[in-house]
Amino acid sequence: MLSNHFEVDAIELSTEAVSLARQWDEKSCFIEGSIFNSSVTKKQYDAVYCYDLLHLFTNLDRAKLILRCIEQLEQAGVFYFTCFSDEDASFGKGMELEKNTFEYKKGKSAHFFSDDDLRKHFKETHIVETGLVEENFEYSNGETRSYKLRYVFGKRAMP
Repeated sequence: MLSNHFEVDAIELSTEAVSLARQWDEKSCFIEGSIFNSSVTKKQYDAVYCYDLLHLFTNLDRAKLILRCIEQLEQAGVFYFTCFSDEDASFGKGMELEKNTFEYKKGKSAHFFSDDDLRKHFKETHIVETGLVEENFEYSNGETRSYKLRYVFGKRAMP
């Protein structure tokens, strides 16, 4: 959808995901690698869109991810992130690894953000808006599940 209107670079760690994405979107440039690796891309971008990724990391790595994404923005660049909300039905399930971060399956954890927590994570930026959305996801077996997500829209802070 984005590549119909914009020049898009998509960074993805998974070889399989990149392969599948290329089948669906021939216009985007897919970069296989980790955003944590500074050699993956040295470009500056007008915008960063980070969908349902931030909650998958521990506190230290969340801070690194945000910093890396913000560093990739042009001075007037904007960002939009979505992440799990503390209002989601899964909040509090599993063993708590860090405050509001739970291991919901063996080896898999997720952080659940309050609005205040999300704002603290982006305190070095200019936040335009935060909010809560409900998203319905349909699995390949036909089952659907509703998720409550938080989002943050903002701009890179001026020096």
